[in-house]
Amino acid sequence: MTLAHFPDHFLWGASTSAYQYEGAYNADGKGPSVQDTATPPAGTADFQLTSDGYHRYPEDFKLFGDLGLRSYRFSIAWSRLFPAGTGTVNQAGLDYYQNVLAELQKYDITPVVTLFHFDLPAALEKQGGWANRATIKAFVDYAKTVLDHFSPQIVYYQTINEQNSMAQGMLRAALAGHGTLKDVVQANHNMFVAAAEVITYAHEHHPEIKIGPAPNLVAVYPLTPRPADVLAATTYDALRNQLFADVTILGRYNHVAWHFFQQYGATPDMAPDDMAIIAGAHPDLLYFNYYNTETVRANDPGDTLPFTPVRNPFLHHTQFGWDIDPVGFRTTMRQLYDRYDLPLMITENGLGAHDHPAAEGQVHDPYRIQYLNDHIYQMRLAIGEGIPVIGYHIWSAVDLVSTHEGFTKRYGLIYVDRGEDNASGTLARTPKDSFGWYRDVIAQNGANVTRPYK
Repeated sequence: MTLAHFPDHFLWGASTSAYQYEGAYNADGKGPSVQDTATPPAGTADFQLTSDGYHRYPEDFKLFGDLGLRSYRFSIAWSRLFPAGTGTVNQAGLDYYQNVLAELQKYDITPVVTLFHFDLPAALEKQGGWANRATIKAFVDYAKTVLDHFSPQIVYYQTINEQNSMAQGMLRAALAGHGTLKDVVQANHNMFVAAAEVITYAHEHHPEIKIGPAPNLVAVYPLTPRPADVLAATTYDALRNQLFADVTILGRYNHVAWHFFQQYGATPDMAPDDMAIIAGAHPDLLYFNYYNTETVRANDPGDTLPFTPVRNPFLHHTQFGWDIDPVGFRTTMRQLYDRYDLPLMITENGLGAHDHPAAEGQVHDPYRIQYLNDHIYQMRLAIGEGIPVIGYHIWSAVDLVSTHEGFTKRYGLIYVDRGEDNASGTLARTPKDSFGWYRDVIAQNGANVTRPYK
């Protein structure tokens, strides 16, 4: 079999997010976000210091230059620009991100920017968060400020990171008695409208921008070929994946998902022009994050939900119990391109593990190299099938705070010396073995990824 070549200008990159990387939670006028006010799981790091990227980005970007990164995907902290979510812009916040862009330019690294990554300003959350339609205008005003201020330095924009993952979290909270399914659906509808308004504004005022959604999208398998399991898998796929991409790309609600909401009396309240706004926005590409596929089985009639996610018995798993499915990565790309007919950019893909320095101080992470190699290999096969993939970003560029596991769960290509206590460690950076491996991949434009890792 002849393997396809990666495009000459393929964006080999890596990712972070503001609340997990920057720290400096109250520096230079930044207001609190919901991540700053949340209580982290017992024994895990909070988001006050994180990897101290706010102060250490020049050091990190120099390493990115040594790595050969062609792109860096990061998010802008909404409450660093608008401390209360609305009002007068914080000039110090704009200056910080301008300095970040200037530092990236030194190394010829293309920025890929996320406008919203799980860090709603706490002041807006107190007013009802995304379930309050006022948040639509607040987000659009914030996004317009970013687009206008940084154009044309930034071409690639993601509107909202993993909206479907946020919805899953809100759904779990609702099932536990905190809110209702109606609240979840309403919040997501308002996000759809807000993102659509931003996409349309970008196209009208900054035509060079390539903007789109950034959901976490995966292939969904039935546990068995039993028809009930297959039906459950299609329902889960509609609610977990298709709902979010269908609205933002096709401009309509997924029929299976909409019927599900109707059954529970949870369809969203809409303004008369909401669906016209959504249908009028046309993303330029589909950004998406991928870590693993999901497998579901049917529940018994009368259960709260018609499906339950289960472990796939045919797959290996990470130290944290996530399925590892490189072939599913290609399956997902096939499904996405066939359904939405847009170029694809992967903005998160990586493996979280318990990384520990060896006696000589180096971090040996062959498990991560295997994971990355096998996924890049499947991506290469997908490109050979004619799927237009234009970029790939490893999660994460450096170790940062995992939302639920703190620094116990590390994803980075670069090790950060610190523990769960903000006072522990030196914050020194050490490239892991995977750093050197990825540097070779980038230098050869992926030509050395020719088979599954052995």
